[in-house]
Amino acid sequence: MTEKKHVWQIWDNMAFARSFHSFKMALAPARMVIALATVLLICLIGWLMDLTAVIGRDWTETKATETIDFSSTVDLRPYANNPQKTLSGIEQYRMDRRFNGVFATLWHFGAARFNSATVSLFRLEITNLLLNIWLCFLAIVWAVWFHPVYSIIYFILIAMVVCISGGAICRNAALEFARGEKPGLTESLGFGLKKFKSLVTAPLVLTAITAGFGAVVYLAGLIGNIRYAGELFIALTLAVALVFGLLTLLFGIGSIAGANLIFPVIAYEGSDGYDAISRSFCYVYTHPWWMFCYTAIAAAFGTVSYLFVRLFVFGLLITTYTLINLGIFDQPEVPGKLARIWAKPNFFDLVGQNAGPAGLTESAAAFIIYITVLLVVGLVVAFVISFYFCSSTIIYALMRRKVDGIDMSRVYAPLEQVARGDIDSSDRITRPAPLSGNDDGAN
Repeated sequence: MTEKKHVWQIWDNMAFARSFHSFKMALAPARMVIALATVLLICLIGWLMDLTAVIGRDWTETKATETIDFSSTVDLRPYANNPQKTLSGIEQYRMDRRFNGVFATLWHFGAARFNSATVSLFRLEITNLLLNIWLCFLAIVWAVWFHPVYSIIYFILIAMVVCISGGAICRNAALEFARGEKPGLTESLGFGLKKFKSLVTAPLVLTAITAGFGAVVYLAGLIGNIRYAGELFIALTLAVALVFGLLTLLFGIGSIAGANLIFPVIAYEGSDGYDAISRSFCYVYTHPWWMFCYTAIAAAFGTVSYLFVRLFVFGLLITTYTLINLGIFDQPEVPGKLARIWAKPNFFDLVGQNAGPAGLTESAAAFIIYITVLLVVGLVVAFVISFYFCSSTIIYALMRRKVDGIDMSRVYAPLEQVARGDIDSSDRITRPAPLSGNDDGAN
């Protein structure tokens, strides 16, 4: 009997069953609509900015001397080992492909790397998988390096969109996970807008603090360029530089490991950015192994879930394509009408490239089909976004119970809901003591 109880406690602590709720929660209509709207807004902002030639115009001349086809599966290891060569290669890739702007380049480059990562995942080539993820990060660095004005405007806008939608999805998921409630779009988005300041400032403060500590060490390096005195300055201030280097490392690790807890803290507690930062750091550094365990489980389950959703969408597209193609009578020696307006879907390339429309009507049909297929593929991306925020919310609830001993059903409710009697006043207090002074009446 004691052994069974011990086994059950281990299972309850690991909370595998609760972690698996993220798949069903991610597919909820309200959260999928918010995530899909996020994807569409990100694409719309990029498309509109690409139309503005002034913002998207080159001002830094590339020094690339070779043409690199990043869209195909080639040996990319030399470029990953040489970031500067990669940045120049992406710029050359943009000019050779004659993309309209920075977003179009990021879209095509990211899609190629994402498809390559999917292939590597199926082949269990972890090195290539991580390599493609690294190249996606370098693509962002390329945008900032070669097109800083465009990048600053674009990334600020999409950060605002992600903060609102992320807060809305986390709040929606928190209410369902804690109480079984299913709030609507209006309530969820209203929470995201209401907490917009906290959702934005928390990541910014973390980034600013980390960058500030790193800037001190960087400044020491700049002073080290002074002839004769520079090397002496570095030697004498090395101990101070090591301290600031340690602070940079600690805040960097805390920011990366606890980044997925910031939005759930605000969604669960209704608190401010300071509380979100302090809780995320507290949970990461007091129980790092539990945090790693929950995150690893969520990542593994998320990978399987993504492949399942992608397979389902591929099945939908290929089934529809095949049935339509069976009803079209074509000449065998030339590409069929359907092939000219719609590329046959492939699991690793759901959009594909058609054989080329013939005539105005086929061009119009090809464009409409392309947009429709993109919308369907956007649902896959929306699922990934929804799953990320839902799993992050569950991880926070589990970590809060592990560290603070707070039941997962305790969630913040506004004063007006308590006044109406929708929420019991005893359930409103979600923690023994606040970690910040601004708690929006949660105590």
